Order: sequence, then C-alpha cells, then structure tokens
Amino acid sequence: GPLAIAYAVRYPERVNRMVFYGSFARNSATPEQRELFLSMVPMMRTGWGADTPAFRQVFTSLFMPEGDEVEFRIFNEWQRIAATPEDAANFMEALMKLDVRDLARQVRTPTLVIHRRGDQIVPYDLGRELASLIPGARLFTLKGNNHAFLRGEPEVFELLEATEEFLTEDREGAESATANR
Repeated sequence: GPLAIAYAVRYPERVNRMVFYGSFARNSATPEQRELFLSMVPMMRTGWGADTPAFRQVFTSLFMPEGDEVEFRIFNEWQRIAATPEDAANFMEALMKLDVRDLARQVRTPTLVIHRRGDQIVPYDLGRELASLIPGARLFTLKGNNHAFLRGEPEVFELLEATEEFLTEDREGAESATANR
C-alpha cells in the first residue's frame, strides 16, 4: 500500500485506480502495537529459518487467528521459504518506519480501501485512516479477524465482488457512449 501511494503520487498518469486490502498509511496505531511488533524483530533473526515453526507460528496466529492446523502449517512453511531470517527482520523494521500520510493526501487516483474489522496484523483503524486520507477514497469493510483469507471464507467473494465492481464501474458508461457514436 504505501509503495503504491508513493508511485501514484509520482506517476499519476500511470495509475487509473487503486485497490488496497489490509493496508495502511503508517504502520502503528498505538505505541503499544509498535513496541509489540518491534519486540518480535530479534526473535525473527534467531528463529525464522528454524525447522521448528514455533517462531513463525507467532506471526501465523496474528495473520490468521481463526486458521486450522493445515492452514497454519502451510502458512508457516510459506513464511520460511519467502524470506531469510535477516530479510524478515529487516522487512519488519522497515514497515515500522513507513509513514506516507502526507503522500496519501496528494493521491488523485480513484481508490478503494478494503479492510477487515478484526484484522490482527493491520488494525481496522489504520485502514479507516488510509481511506480518510486519500481524497474521495471509499472504505469497504469486511467481517472477520484474519488478515490472510482462509479456505472457504465467504468474505473472499465479497472482496472480489467489491473489487470488480469498483474496477469496472466507469466502463459501462464509456462503452455505451462509444457504441452510440
């Protein structure tokens, strides 16, 4: 999200629409949340690549608190192969420093912000803040506590429907205007 915002401000002619899911303009709703995530950095450096997923399980349970054993196992493995311990720790530190609130106010691209009310990774208030900062942005709220979608969750279909509707809403009018020429 923050990188897309920076890109849209720098190259507005290249971006027609933006859809964010579970994103933010700054990555700490409270000092306590920031402290919690930063306290995980040393743990990431020492245990991220370990054969036992105990270290990664902390993050898995935040990403998908309602997941089952199979989803946890898959997500734990995905985390292990997606980043080295050092890269994962550096990424977490970088996320904590991001703040694009000033840039978000400059975005002129139609934007849809989709966020889950109970998201444990990126609190809902940060999604709501992101939508309020981007002029004209719409906020679409989903139920649930998981940041990552689980198999069979109905909210995934709501997300897809809202996204498709947002991305195609101006096409119908443009297509009929072109056809009537």
